[in-house]
Order: sequence, then structure tokens, then C-alpha cells
Amino acid sequence: RNVAELHSSGTVRELHPVPFSSSPPKGGVGTKSSGTNIADKSEKRSIAGKKNSSGAPGEPSVGYFCTMEQTLRYRAEDFSATLPLADYLARFRDAARIGGYCRSCPRYGATWACPPFEFEVESLFEGRTTALIIATRITPAEAGAPLAAAREVIRPERLRLERQLLELEHRVGGRAFTCVGECFACPGEPCTRPEGLPCRHPERVRPSLEACGFDLERTASELFGIEMRWGRNGLLPEYLTLVCGLFHSQPADAVRW
Repeated sequence: RNVAELHSSGTVRELHPVPFSSSPPKGGVGTKSSGTNIADKSEKRSIAGKKNSSGAPGEPSVGYFCTMEQTLRYRAEDFSATLPLADYLARFRDAARIGGYCRSCPRYGATWACPPFEFEVESLFEGRTTALIIATRITPAEAGAPLAAAREVIRPERLRLERQLLELEHRVGGRAFTCVGECFACPGEPCTRPEGLPCRHPERVRPSLEACGFDLERTASELFGIEMRWGRNGLLPEYLTLVCGLFHSQPADAVRW
């Protein structure tokens, strides 16, 4: 199926300022982030997908920061696309390559949201026919914000996205896939996985699309025309991007973001 046949829509909302403290990361090394989302007054628009075969991973960035209290205003946008699950699997899943990135991550095996899983990932696709993919883009109001602000911006957006995904999963069935990154199910507490204990919140924790072998850079590029950006020289990029989704068996036009 041609990308142009996909339904894509965007919702834009202006968010309240986000406070953050820009202190030095351990070892002075920043991490790659993908993030975004929405808030008050909203408008909707349609966008055309672009095709780009490039899916090369971005380079990690390095930054050193002074400690200071700041606020960051940003614009957040959600975009959604629906396509047959079989097409999404064929075009965007590269389990061997993406799995290699996961195994090199310090979170690998450290939280219940990350691989390796106690189930076969392919079982999450069984009985599902449609993929609803959501890309969320955050654009800081001003350029030059420190990379340390990324987590404080991404966290509320991820919490919103994950809440909406679980509500949608409960309403229509299927399986939600959250955004890549740390698990927020147990704020202020370490994950129980390193202790060999079960997850405290299995009703809330879902794997990310990337943890299940999907190429998110290629997904964002080909379905939404969004090229992912990475921080450089200790500064946030022009925008951040999050990708999540829901696989379900309802008619494609019956489930909208």
C-alpha cells in the first residue's frame, strides 16, 4: 500500500512552561532522546507522508551543563497514521538490527519495559490486523535550550501518550506500544526486575515499538515526513520526536487517535 493512501492527521496545542534543572549528566554524556506532544487550544490539519529510505541511527551527543533553574516553553504536535499491520511489519520491522541496539543499552534486562521479554514478541502481533502509529513532535519555543531539559519535556508528554494508549487499548482491544526510554510506572522507586521480583504494575507497563524490533527513524520519516533530530554540543535539537502505537483488529476507520 502506498504511503499516500494512509490517513495522517495532526493536532497542535501550546503547553505550559516546563521547569527543569540543567545539571551535569553522569560522565558528562548526554543521551539520544525521541519525544513530543500536546496541550490547550488545538487545531487539526492533514499532512502528506514523505518517503525516505534512510534509517541510520543518530549519533549520541555529549554535553556539560551549569546547574540552574529554568523553564522551557514548547509547541507539541501529535500525528497519526493507520495501515495494515502486515505492511507495517514488512516495511519497518528489523528485529535483528534494532535488537542489537537494545542489547547495547544499559537498560537492557534492567526494567520490565525492556527486552529480553518473558514472552515471544511475535505473540503481540497475533490476531491483529491494523497498526495505528502515533508520532509526537516537540519544538522548543526558543533555540539553544540545554540537552538536560529533554527529560523534563519528554516525561509529561510520555505520561499523556501512555495514558491515552492504555485507554484506547481498553476500549477497542489490541496491544499498546509505548515510547522508547525509561519506565515511569514506579516513580521514585527502582524497578523490581533486577531483584528477580515481578512487575508492580503489569496493567500499565507496555513495551515500546523499538523494543519489539521496529525502526522508529524510518517510521517517522516515511509515514510522517519527520526526520529525527539529535542534540549536539550539549543543546536540544530543533525538535524531539516520540513514536508509539496500537495494534488492533478493528476496522481501520473505526479507531482514531
